[in-house]
Formats: sequence, structure tokens, C-alpha cells
Amino acid sequence: MAYSPPILAETSEDRYVQGDKYNWAGLNVRLANELTQNFEMQYEAGYQWMDLDPQGL
Repeated sequence: MAYSPPILAETSEDRYVQGDKYNWAGLNVRLANELTQNFEMQYEAGYQWMDLDPQGL
């Protein structure tokens, strides 16, 4: 069984215009189950959270 758990996140203020705020995070999990030498089942799930305040866009 193989695992692939990437976690990504960003937080920023005043990125594009004065007063904007961007906060987000993402989680992804992938499981791979080798059934035979030539066949594998993969299962993937993900979650993303965002809190955006784009001010002026």
C-alpha cells in the first residue's frame, strides 16, 4: 500500500491591492492498493478551506 499526503497552505495580506487578505489550506490523501502485478486500485480524497477577502477586485 502506498500513501501520498500533500498539505498546502497560504496566508497573505496586501498581495494584489491594499487591504486584501487571502487564507487557504488544502489536504489531499491518496491510497494505492496493488491487487496484482499489473493492476492497482487508487483511492483519493481531498479537502480545501478558503477565507478570501479580495478588496477592490
